[in-house]
Amino acid sequence: MEPDPIRFYLDEHLSPRITKPLARHGIDLSRGAFSVDDQSRLNRARAMQRVFCTKDRDFLRLHAAGVEYAGIVKGLKRHTIGDWV
Repeated sequence: MEPDPIRFYLDEHLSPRITKPLARHGIDLSRGAFSVDDQSRLNRARAMQRVFCTKDRDFLRLHAAGVEYAGIVKGLKRHTIGDWV
């Protein structure tokens, strides 16, 4: 039995240009909605059983506060599309 693939939920602040290359590599992606607070985005990713991908430090504070989530990938302040892929 193969393990379930990791599914990602991309924060709205990440460039949409990274979605096509990741999808070409078979990565299951979903994008976050604009104008939704951080807690709601993280809750949505958890409900969808997706790892939340962001470059926003606020999510590290939510982690420290004990908010539940399926996973968080925190990017660097400055990164390229290739870094994410």
